Amino acid sequence: MSSVTRSLRQQAGNNRVGFEFDILHDIVTAQRACDWGAKYESVVGTGMAEILDNLEDKKEAFECIMRQYGSVLKDFPNEILKKTLILRVRILEISGKAK
Repeated sequence: MSSVTRSLRQQAGNNRVGFEFDILHDIVTAQRACDWGAKYESVVGTGMAEILDNLEDKKEAFECIMRQYGSVLKDFPNEILKKTLILRVRILEISGKAK
């Protein structure tokens, strides 16, 4: 068990997490420095994290990630799954912004 996994398990009583994702679409330039800005989309939220230990759960998580990028490949070697730490976050609150 890695030191990260061990540390996460020790904190199991407090598994609440925050997360944030953003996509920068463009930088908006201007004549004055303080008028510069950005066009973006952003999502922030909180949730409860859990470590996935079961190889089938890990495989499902990898499949979900691969589908996001357009792949249907499912050949994940067990030796890779065994040494990969995957956290599932069950979302409690989420909000987004686009500018």
